Amino acid sequence: MSISVPTAGTPILDTWGAAVANQLNTMLVIGMTSDQSTNNSVASGAAVTELQWPATSGTLYVARLFGSYYCNATNQGLQLGFTAPAGSGIVYMQIAGSGTATATSRHRTTAGTATYTGRTTVDSAGSNREWWADIRYVPSASGTIQLTFARGGTSGAPGVTLRQGSGGMVYQFA
Repeated sequence: MSISVPTAGTPILDTWGAAVANQLNTMLVIGMTSDQSTNNSVASGAAVTELQWPATSGTLYVARLFGSYYCNATNQGLQLGFTAPAGSGIVYMQIAGSGTATATSRHRTTAGTATYTGRTTVDSAGSNREWWADIRYVPSASGTIQLTFARGGTSGAPGVTLRQGSGGMVYQFA
């Protein structure tokens, strides 16, 4: 089987090009170009500066975000959440812990308010672990949707660090 691309200037090429552009315009790739650390507890968590996107009222956003993190000290963990304009949807977050099923934290919630505090999983110092977040959200006002994070467990600078390369895809449906 082969795929033929029409020659330039034909009506089918223009239609095909428009279809590709329309599809690409519904996707947004976001990612972290550097590590980001916080020692804040969940009450005063930090915004993940590179994992955010503008949101328009009434538009459905479906995001699949993933990445890695590490803790500075034993008995620290990662807490994930997100902030958004008022709206509705559902959020599922999973944080891998010390390599056992019981150390993995899962959190699923109906998005009835704009802020979620996520979950904590406690780990040993210096261990690299993974996290995932699936967000389906329709804001009722325009603004910014943003992943947030905090250190769980004991204090100790720099706390928890989200690693460079964490990120994912955001799809928008008007």
